[in-house]
Amino acid sequence: MKKIVFLLFQVFILNAQNATDVDLAFGQYPGFDQPVYAVERQPDGKILAGGTFVSLDGEDQNYLVRLNPDGTKDTSFDIGSGFNNYVNVIYVQTDGKILVGGDFTTYQGVEQKRIIRLNADGTKDTTFDIGSGFNHLVLDIKVQSDGKIVVAGYFTLFNGQPQNNLVRLNSDGTKDTTFDIGSGFDDGIFALELQADGKILVVGSFQQFQSQEQKVIARLHPDGSLDNSFALNSEFNGAIYTISVEDNGKILLGGSFSSQGNNQDNLIRLNSDGTKDMTFDIGTGFDSFIRAITLQEDGKIVVGGGFTTYQGITQNGIIRLNSDGVKDDSFVGNDDYLSVRDLLYFEQKIFVAGYFNDYLGYSRKGLIKLNDNGTKDTTFNLGAETEPGFNDRIAKIQYQNDGKIIVGGAFTKFKNQTQNRLIRFNSDGTKDTTFDIGTGFNDQIRVVHQQSDGKIIVGGYFTSYQGELQNRLIRLNPDGSKDTTFNIGTGFPAYITSVYCQTDGKIIVGGAFTSFNGQQAGYLIRLNSDGSKDTSFNLPGMFFGTVHAICQQPDGKILLGGGFFTNNQDYLLRLNTDGSIDDSFNIGTGFNSVIWDVALQPDGKILVGGWFTQFQGQPQNKLIRLNSNGSKDTTFDIDAGFEGDIFSIETQPDGKILVGGSFTTFQGQSQNRIVRLNSDGAKDTSFDIGNGPNNSVSDIVIQPDGKIWLGGHFTVFDGTISSSLVRLYGDSVLSRSEVDSNSLIVFPNPVQSILTINATTKIESLGIYDSSGKNIFNTFDSNSVNVSNLSPGLYLVKAYTDGNFITKKFIKQ
Repeated sequence: MKKIVFLLFQVFILNAQNATDVDLAFGQYPGFDQPVYAVERQPDGKILAGGTFVSLDGEDQNYLVRLNPDGTKDTSFDIGSGFNNYVNVIYVQTDGKILVGGDFTTYQGVEQKRIIRLNADGTKDTTFDIGSGFNHLVLDIKVQSDGKIVVAGYFTLFNGQPQNNLVRLNSDGTKDTTFDIGSGFDDGIFALELQADGKILVVGSFQQFQSQEQKVIARLHPDGSLDNSFALNSEFNGAIYTISVEDNGKILLGGSFSSQGNNQDNLIRLNSDGTKDMTFDIGTGFDSFIRAITLQEDGKIVVGGGFTTYQGITQNGIIRLNSDGVKDDSFVGNDDYLSVRDLLYFEQKIFVAGYFNDYLGYSRKGLIKLNDNGTKDTTFNLGAETEPGFNDRIAKIQYQNDGKIIVGGAFTKFKNQTQNRLIRFNSDGTKDTTFDIGTGFNDQIRVVHQQSDGKIIVGGYFTSYQGELQNRLIRLNPDGSKDTTFNIGTGFPAYITSVYCQTDGKIIVGGAFTSFNGQQAGYLIRLNSDGSKDTSFNLPGMFFGTVHAICQQPDGKILLGGGFFTNNQDYLLRLNTDGSIDDSFNIGTGFNSVIWDVALQPDGKILVGGWFTQFQGQPQNKLIRLNSNGSKDTTFDIDAGFEGDIFSIETQPDGKILVGGSFTTFQGQSQNRIVRLNSDGAKDTSFDIGNGPNNSVSDIVIQPDGKIWLGGHFTVFDGTISSSLVRLYGDSVLSRSEVDSNSLIVFPNPVQSILTINATTKIESLGIYDSSGKNIFNTFDSNSVNVSNLSPGLYLVKAYTDGNFITKKFIKQ
C-alpha cells in the first residue's frame, strides 16, 4: 500500500506540457516484452514467432511476428491489429500457408476462436472455415502428408459439438468424421507427433481415453482408435509437455514427471513399442520441467525448459546431450536463468524461444539464435543494443525524502550493466552512484519502503543479499549497505508481498510465509524496529493466505487486503492495533476474489482494487470505494468497471484517483492499463493517455511537484519507448491560495511537542507531511498533534475543510 503523496511545494506556474506527456523515459530492452512460446522457420529462411508478447523492440506487435533471417522485422507480413490473446503454436504448410493456434478469440478484430490459417502475407485464408472454432486452448498442430490437420489442446467443443482435446480437420477446416476418438481424453493434450506409418502419438495430463485408464501418453491408429501394441512399462507421476521421435523410431518425452521405478526425472527415451530405452541414461536427471526437445542431424539432443541443474550440476534452461544421455560439454549453455518454451534446429543453428532477458551477456528478450556450440549467432539481432533500459519488470517505486527514486523488481540489468533487482535514481533520472548494492539480490523484489530515518525496508522472493543469506526481508542504510542493527535471524520461508512502517518504528509484514525465524507466524507479522517479533501483536485464529496490501488508519487500525481467508471476512479485513479483528468494520459477504491494493482517502473512505468481480454478491469489477465502516460508498460509481486486474491505486490531493493494472478497458471502452477517475468514479477525460502503456502497470507514485512515476512490465508508453519505468509530467493540483493558506493557523511555530491546528471552518481531517510529501500522520477527530517524535526540520500540515484542502508549513525544533 502506498501512502498518498500530496503536492506540498509552492508551485505557482502550471506545466506547459500535458499531464500524460512523458518527462523521463528509460530506453528499450531489445526483443520481446513477453515470452515467445513458438518459433517456426519458413523454407525461405524467415522466422515466425508467436507468444504472449504485444511488442517487439518497443513497437506494437500483437502475439505474432515474422522476422527476416537477420532478425529484422519482415514488414511484408502484415497482421494489422493482430490477435487479442496469446499464440501457442505455429505450423507452416508446404504451400506456404501458416496455421496458428492459441487462446485468441479474434484476429484483426473479427471473431476467430483459437485457430486460424494465414496466407503468406499475413491475411486470413478465407478458404479455411472452422465455424465457431474451439471453446478453449489449442496447444499443438500437425499436418499429415494428405493435408489433413491434427489439432490438440484443452478444448471440449469444436464448432459447437463435443470434441475432447483432440480433433482432425480436413484441409478446409471442417471436421474429418473418419477420425473418431469417441468420448476422447479426459484432460489436456500438450503435444502430438505423427509417425511415418500414420500413427499419432499424443502426450499431456490426461488420465483416461474413452473412459478407460490411459495416463499421459497414448498412440492412436490413423482412424482415432487406441493402438494397444504401444505398451508402456513406465508409470509417470506427472504431465508430459513435449515429444520428439527420432529417425530410428525411438521416442523422447519431456515434462514434469519422474518415471516411477526408473529414476528418470523429467526426461525419458522410449523404444518404438513403449518400453524404456535402457541405453539412454540421464542419471538423476533434471531438477525442474522440460518444455522443448529438438534433434540434431548428428543424433545429439537439445533440451530446453525451466530447469537449473542436470545431474546435480548447474545448467540453466538449456542443455545438449549426446545420444546416450551424457552431457555434451562442447555446448556452452547460458550463465543465468532462462525458461525455454520452444527450440528449432536447422543447418547447425539453434533458435531458442521462451522467457529470458540475457544470453551470455547479450541483451535479448524472448528469442535468440545460437551457433552449434551454444554461443550467440551475432548475425541475428533483434533491435539495437544502445541504452537498453531495464531487462525485466518493475514491481515497486519509492519516492525518497530527498527527491530520489528507489525502484525494485525482477530486473538484473539496467543499460546493459548488472543491477540486481534494486536501483536508486537521482531526480533527473540518472543512476545514483552513491547507492551501492554490490551484487544485490538473488531473486525479485516485491516491496520497497523508506522509513522516516532514511533507512530502506526491502521485501520479496530473495534469499540472499550481496551473496550472504537474507531470507525475504532486509533493511538497508541510505547508502545501500545492510543495516546490521536489524536482525531477522533465519527470516521467512516464503515470499513477502507487503510492508508497512508505523510511525512508532514497528514494521508490519505480509506475504505467503507461515513462519518467522523458525517460529510459527501465518502470513502476517509485526516486527519491532530491531527486527524481532512484536509479541504484543496477536492475530486471530484461522487466518491464512497471502497479504498483498497493508494500510494503517489515523486511529491505528490496520486494513489488510489480499488472497487470504479468515473465520470472519475473506480478502479484506480491518484489525485493531493489537492484531485482533475490528468487528465494527463489516463488509458482509465481501469480495469473491483477490485484492491487490488498498488506498485510504483523507476523508476516511477506502479504495480497494484487485481481481474481484463482486462485492456482497453484486457485480463490482475490480474497483470499489467503501465507507469507513465497510459498507459500499454508493456515491462512487464505476458502472461496468474494468475487465482486467487493478494493481495500484494512488489518490491526488484534488480528490482524483489514478488507477493502474493489466486492464485494457474501462466501462466497455478502450483504456490501456492506467486511468484517472474523478472523485465520483467517472473517467477524467482531461487525462488522455493515448495508447498508454503496452503492458501492465504495477505501481504508481506521484511526486510532490505532481509528476507521475509508472512502473510495471511495459516497454512503450503511447509510442515512447521506455522499459518498465516512465515518468509523466503530471499536473499541478494546488493553486497558490492552497499553499500556506492564511485560513489555516498552526501554533506554536516552531514547535517542540504539541502542535495545535485551527481553521476558519470545521476541520474534517488533517495530515502531517515531511518536505518530500511523505504522509507521516493522519487524524480525523483531533486538532492537536503530538510531534515530539519527529526529527527537526520543515513539515507541512494539510487540512480538509469545507470541501477543500488547505496547507500550512511549520518547523519542528
